[in-house]
This record gives sequence, structure tokens and C-alpha cells, in this order.
Amino acid sequence: MIKIVLFLLALSFFLAYFYRKMPKISTKELTGKVTSISEGEYWIKQQYSNFRCLYPIFEYEYSIGGVKCKGKTSKFDIKRYKVQELDRWGNKKEDKDYFWRFMSEGDTINILYKVNDVSKSIINEIECQDYQSEVKVYLILSILFTCLFVGSLAI
Repeated sequence: MIKIVLFLLALSFFLAYFYRKMPKISTKELTGKVTSISEGEYWIKQQYSNFRCLYPIFEYEYSIGGVKCKGKTSKFDIKRYKVQELDRWGNKKEDKDYFWRFMSEGDTINILYKVNDVSKSIINEIECQDYQSEVKVYLILSILFTCLFVGSLAI
């Protein structure tokens, strides 16, 4: 029992050490201007039903030190801002659930860009409830499974 706990402790210190040694990507935040907004869709296929998800497709521009750059929604942003078309009772969601439908060309958004390559950027946090609740669920599940694992070692 003590050997297993010591092993897990040593493993966590080992992983923390190498995580600290990994190169960090330095980014800075600035404000960009939306040049176009459209809506994309993809389907989540399950055994007995399919769910349609909608997500925003932004194209934006920003300038850094006189250099004009353009960017668009990345794959990371699609996963972050997707919204299922139906609510949990099967009713279509209202327009207020799709925040991008209330934005227009010329609006400002926050952008993170790489310091060493200013042409690479992503959209910084836009308030999105589904993404935040997803993160909370994953965090709770990971804590629960960790407790179950440690508890099974104690038996």
C-alpha cells in the first residue's frame, strides 16, 4: 500500500517537473474587428439519434505595430462555442442562445496572438455557457475518478 502511494507521489512530481520544463507559448491580447460572421453546423451521431450543433464562423482583422493581419475561427473555437440546436426536451433553442446572431460586422472581439508569429491568433473568451458547463463536468468527473482510484487502493 505504501509503495503504491509513494509511486503515485513520485510520478506526480516527475510529471510536474517536465510540465514546468515544457516551452510556454507567449501570447498577448488585443482587440480585433469582425469582418464577417456566418454559421456552421455539424452533427453528433449517436446510436439512436443525431444531434445538430451550430457554431459561429468569424473572420476578423487586427493590426500590430502597423502590420495588418487577418484571422478566422479555428477548430478549437468550434468545439468551444458549439451549441446544440435542441434543448433537453427536444424544443428548438431561441435566438438568444446563439450569441453570434446578435453580433454584426464591425464589432470588436478580443484576440490572443503569438508574440513570435503575429499572423497566428485565436479568439479569446466570448461568454459561452455551454463551454463553461462542459469544463465543470469534466473537472468534477476527474476528481470523482481520482477519489475512487485512491479509495480502491486503500481497500
